[in-house]
Amino acid sequence: WAAFIGVPYCKAHYNGTSALAAMFFALNLPPGSEIMVPSYTFFATILPMRLFGLVPNFVDINPRTLNFDLEDAKKRLTPNTKAVLPVHWIGLPADMDSISDWAKEKGLIILEDAAHAQGAMLKGKRMGSWGRMAIFSYQMGKPLPAIEGGMGMYQNAEDYGRASAFG
Repeated sequence: WAAFIGVPYCKAHYNGTSALAAMFFALNLPPGSEIMVPSYTFFATILPMRLFGLVPNFVDINPRTLNFDLEDAKKRLTPNTKAVLPVHWIGLPADMDSISDWAKEKGLIILEDAAHAQGAMLKGKRMGSWGRMAIFSYQMGKPLPAIEGGMGMYQNAEDYGRASAFG
């Protein structure tokens, strides 16, 4: 799966929620740090971050794509914001090139919830390979179902090691 997505490390998890929990643990951010998430998502995108004292900073969605609205995110940026976590809803990639450019400019960590986007691509790059870390879910309602299951994607060995220690 790492070779298919184009990242150096991946780890199987028992579901997408556990992959998210391991990702938030791997971030190793101080409690109170904010992570920008779309206001329209499944609760599992948000709930595991609370285990580590992380705070969701809700961003509106683009009503045409149901994905993270970058223009709204720009208005909601605070000094406590440390990361962005777009969700590729129903397999439709978020505008990752623009989101990535803005996040890098602001010094934000880029994460991805690609639970619904197995195999989806944007500009020749697979979802799950744009951010520092990403997750996939293989629950029955996903495009690539396996009854249950999840996968964590990691660009560096330190995040992979922390996620593996947690997961």
